[in-house]
Amino acid sequence: MPGAIAASGRDPLQTTEDCPQPMDMTVDEEGVRQRILEVVRDVLNLEQEPDLDSELTGDLGVDSLDQLSLVMALEDEFGGSISEDEARGLRTLRDVVALVSHRLERVADTR
Repeated sequence: MPGAIAASGRDPLQTTEDCPQPMDMTVDEEGVRQRILEVVRDVLNLEQEPDLDSELTGDLGVDSLDQLSLVMALEDEFGGSISEDEARGLRTLRDVVALVSHRLERVADTR
């Protein structure tokens, strides 16, 4: 959903009561996981799909610039924003999938 915020004025990762919700938001965990892994591969220039339990800094060699690039790419892909505190809490790819999926589920539940 690149450009979703700019195009619609909506932020699908925001879950506040006063935030307008997108009409077509559905949560497909497998689809979300695949999109996240694709973003990770693109941003980190990985040839193979990483394991969900791969540690960002240890296994994938993510430094602070890589993490910033990854967060920005995820925000572009899914809309919304990831706070600095949330970004610091992301240790594995499973953490990234859980954060994005949880946010999207909360948005879908409020529709």
